[in-house]
Amino acid sequence: MAATSGQRFGTGLIILTILIVVAGFLPWGQIRGAPASPVPLISDAFEGMAITITVWNGSISLGGLDLPNWLTVVAAFAVVGAYWLRELAVLAVPVALMVVIAAYGILHTLFAVTILTLSDEGSPGTGAVLSALFFVGMIVLLIRSRGPVRA
Repeated sequence: MAATSGQRFGTGLIILTILIVVAGFLPWGQIRGAPASPVPLISDAFEGMAITITVWNGSISLGGLDLPNWLTVVAAFAVVGAYWLRELAVLAVPVALMVVIAAYGILHTLFAVTILTLSDEGSPGTGAVLSALFFVGMIVLLIRSRGPVRA
């Protein structure tokens, strides 16, 4: 039995979700610095120190709201779950809602990349960039799953 186009799109979303999880283990960025200390020996001991940020140990702060980076993985699973609920006719989840959830994943990762890029002591990593690209892939699949646009 051949897979339907809906099943192929769903499989593509599953693959992209797996890739987002894998990208979560890659560095999302790095922050370099040393603690300020009046004792030069202590400052020298920590010189060149860096902290690597991943999905699992980092977050972004918007005002007083801290959003853990692992919410991007939750968003990817939410998109896949919603898609299959729709595909299996369990729940009529609008494709637009799935696109909005995937767009959150893009915005979150790009916000993290922007913060790290603009920081004097930070640098973005491959994990965040790849995650954003995989979320773009999700949106492309979701839009294509709706079929051709009719005028």
